[in-house]
Amino acid sequence: MMHFMKTYKNLFKIGGLLFLISSNSYGIYVPLESRLSQAIEELRVRGVEIVRYPGVKNYWLEKIPNKDEDGVKGWLISKIYAPILELTAASDSESMLRPTAFICYHSNPVNIVIQPVADFGNNTIWPNSKWGNFIAADYERAFIDLYSKKVLIRVGRERFAMGQSPRYNLLLSGYSPSMEGILASYEGEKFKFSFIFSRLENMVAETLNFATDTVHTDVANSSRFISVRRLDFSPWNWMNIGLSEVALYGGPSGIPSFYYLNPVALSLPYEFTCKTANHNVFWDIDWRLYLQDISFYGEFLIDDFQYGVDLQHEPNHTGLLVGVEKALSRSFILAEYTHITRWVYNHYVPWQRYEFLGYPIGHPLGGDFDNIFFKSTHHYNAKFDFRLTLSYTRHGNSRIDTDWPVPEWPRVPGTYFPELNFLVHPITTYLDIRTGVSFLSISHLRNIKIATTLDGEVGVCKVSTDNWLPVFKINIVLGAN
Repeated sequence: MMHFMKTYKNLFKIGGLLFLISSNSYGIYVPLESRLSQAIEELRVRGVEIVRYPGVKNYWLEKIPNKDEDGVKGWLISKIYAPILELTAASDSESMLRPTAFICYHSNPVNIVIQPVADFGNNTIWPNSKWGNFIAADYERAFIDLYSKKVLIRVGRERFAMGQSPRYNLLLSGYSPSMEGILASYEGEKFKFSFIFSRLENMVAETLNFATDTVHTDVANSSRFISVRRLDFSPWNWMNIGLSEVALYGGPSGIPSFYYLNPVALSLPYEFTCKTANHNVFWDIDWRLYLQDISFYGEFLIDDFQYGVDLQHEPNHTGLLVGVEKALSRSFILAEYTHITRWVYNHYVPWQRYEFLGYPIGHPLGGDFDNIFFKSTHHYNAKFDFRLTLSYTRHGNSRIDTDWPVPEWPRVPGTYFPELNFLVHPITTYLDIRTGVSFLSISHLRNIKIATTLDGEVGVCKVSTDNWLPVFKINIVLGAN
């Protein structure tokens, strides 16, 4: 016990020192995967607007509410702090031991965030290339911001995410490996415009690969790029509508195209006017309504939509997400349903598939699945939260890299898409039930509040007819405000 307390005090001192030397002004970076992000989401539902456009993540807070809030609102505001050190340990079908640190510098007009991460576990989470079969390490984030009141330019490595869901969004979830890229945004009173450009990894693959082929073409080393355009429109503070477009393009001789680097021109018209266009285009609309202590949100993704009769019976490739959040006196409830059809994110040209380093760029589960998710959080007091989560997933046999069912260059008469476009057999089901508790402790170092959050989670999960598998997770975060 004495050894534990000594270790804790050392971490406390190191964290405080990091905060003192890495921040000379107020500013809090809120990672997408952090529980701070969830606190901000709940505050918005309860009527405290900290972020004007919640559909563009991650958040950087110039300031937090300094007015006195009673009850749960005040408790949630007290949880908003700058993360410094974090340790996550988990065990289910895989194991994870993952320490990370946040080094942040904030001085108008510059923000710098560097987040190194290590992984000692036996898992498939990125980074997963072990040194000596012992440790994997990389930068989770490493970027620099230049910003003003309305304009932001972010250059470097980041987990780019867009959408209204507090969990996983369909177009850009932020749960693929971090991307090297550029984010530029302009924020007005009623709208926000965002543009992302990133160079993905090269892909060495057969140029075409159809399920009906018996002979494949030559292997190609293809460059890959992605451009994202998004417009958030908020005519009133209780409504937000997001319109997004993604173009993934490249090829054996692919280079960044000035057309795709145009932040305000849509890519779909280019596909009709330029017959040599070689890209995979996604359109997406998401929305959120904030009413009194309740919020409704949704998202509709179009990977490909058949505007006329298709001779090969190609179906629409779409995804749908709907959710609701409800704030009670001391509780907060979230319920969400997600449905994605069979060929979403897939493509007959391998380097145009919607993935990065083998991980989906969109929803982490890829396509051909649906999921029901429920979470209830009870705020016992300013320090303790209790929660219960339930998740049930049905996943078909199709994946992002499943061979395309018909030839495309050119289409061959007599070949057809399968009639079944959702939940292809064999179907795998996943049931996950968990309960957890969070504890917040506030201390002081000079004039800085030091926050330590201990978050524990236990539960069981079951895959189809397999036996129940115990689940354990613990997360410790040291932060400052």
